[in-house]
Amino acid sequence: MGCSHSSAATTRTSKQSRRAKQSRAFCAGLPVVGILRCDGARWECAQAIVSAADRAEYHYRIVYAVVEGLPYQHVRAGKPLSASQEEVLRVAVEELDSAGCVCITGDCGSFVHYQGAVRSLTTRAVVLSPLVQASLIATMYQRTEKVIVVTNDTNDYSQADLEQNLVAIGLEQDDAKRFIVVGLQHIRGFATADVADQEVSEWGLVDESVTTVERKAIITTVERKAKERNAKAIILESTLLPSFSDALRARLGLPVFDALTLVDYFVHASTDNPRFGLDFDERQAGRCNAYDGLDPAKLPAIGILRIDYEYPPALGDIACEKSYGYRTTHEVAEGLTFEVAQEGGPLCSEKRENVAAALQRLQATPGVVGIAGDCAASS
Repeated sequence: MGCSHSSAATTRTSKQSRRAKQSRAFCAGLPVVGILRCDGARWECAQAIVSAADRAEYHYRIVYAVVEGLPYQHVRAGKPLSASQEEVLRVAVEELDSAGCVCITGDCGSFVHYQGAVRSLTTRAVVLSPLVQASLIATMYQRTEKVIVVTNDTNDYSQADLEQNLVAIGLEQDDAKRFIVVGLQHIRGFATADVADQEVSEWGLVDESVTTVERKAIITTVERKAKERNAKAIILESTLLPSFSDALRARLGLPVFDALTLVDYFVHASTDNPRFGLDFDERQAGRCNAYDGLDPAKLPAIGILRIDYEYPPALGDIACEKSYGYRTTHEVAEGLTFEVAQEGGPLCSEKRENVAAALQRLQATPGVVGIAGDCAASS
């Protein structure tokens, strides 16, 4: 019996050792995201929380580089960097560069003030703030439609500050005005003074349960949405807020962009596609889906506007439903041939009506949250 128990224990230990080695090997092969940290930062930024080794659904690793001598209050205010701070920033970026990062982001949305400075120090993608997504979001919606930007405290980050940052990262002034800032400083723990309070060793939601804070954050955003009826999306500017993203999506039915959607964007663009990439196993076709086992009818979908062109769709084509890890629905704009789309000239009334009809069918499809095209020329 003793030998049997010993043998069983050895087998378990051997299996655990193999799993540990496999886990380490898996993690070592993951893309790396670099995070610049404020000096003395006392919060765990969202990117770090979701990329923990035991959270396999977020497939990237993180490395930190603290910008010593650059505290949160300085970053929040966007103060000019001194010569010594510029040098420390250069060293921090160099440290992240040497780690082979696919992109460099910040532990604080206010790092957007230094987007240009960091961009000049590296050839890596620099995405210091969730606001970097604003340029793409602005092109998605009509110029009369708006985007709500939620920050932790508008007492020191005003509408004018937001617009100035957006223009600095590439938006036109008229587009920058479409982004409307709202603050959560009335919720204990979110005021800048609370975040920067050096009397406590770790930032937290003071005397509040997560449920209570979530409810207050949602109410604030919903109230602002009621005033901005043509608001079509939300950006959570602060890295303290992504834990509320799903609740906001569920309550408002709007896309919510945050520090995680930003990093995910670059990680996915830098890694092999599990549905048809270099390491793809044809036996897994159509099964590499994060939503397996869920009711497709209840999932969000992307509508695909297709040109009037018939060809056998292959895995990897935009016209192939198995190319996606989510639900898609397709509609053809009759008469909009490849040649017509490639020419890019004005459409006749019949073709315009056909395109409009196809778009209406896509918009009427339950669950469609966005519309893409199957041909770049159709843009």
